[in-house]
Amino acid sequence: MAATKNWNLMATHGVVLFYIAANPDSTMREMSEALNLTERRIAQVVRDLSDADLLSVTRVGRRNSYVVNPEASFRHPTLSHIRLGNFVNVLAGIPLTVMAAIHVQFGQAAASAGGMAAI
Repeated sequence: MAATKNWNLMATHGVVLFYIAANPDSTMREMSEALNLTERRIAQVVRDLSDADLLSVTRVGRRNSYVVNPEASFRHPTLSHIRLGNFVNVLAGIPLTVMAAIHVQFGQAAASAGGMAAI
């Protein structure tokens, strides 16, 4: 029997983006605990998403608030015609706890491979 390959359909950047879409006022610690990623990794992914104009970060008092850019498109050429807003609306029917569990259950190989290319 061949060895099972470890990969994710949604890489870390996508999981974080969709978690933030559902929880725009969550803290890095809350994201870290929910997604089973380090706070440092969450901060790196949030910076990447913000730099790519997929997400905006606004300081509100001592906390950050996040807004997914609904007009942004996926980066992959075969998906570039899909707006994030439309995709997030489709996924809104899937509980984020299920998405996080799927991410944890099947490993985080995409995170170490720089998962941003998947978006």
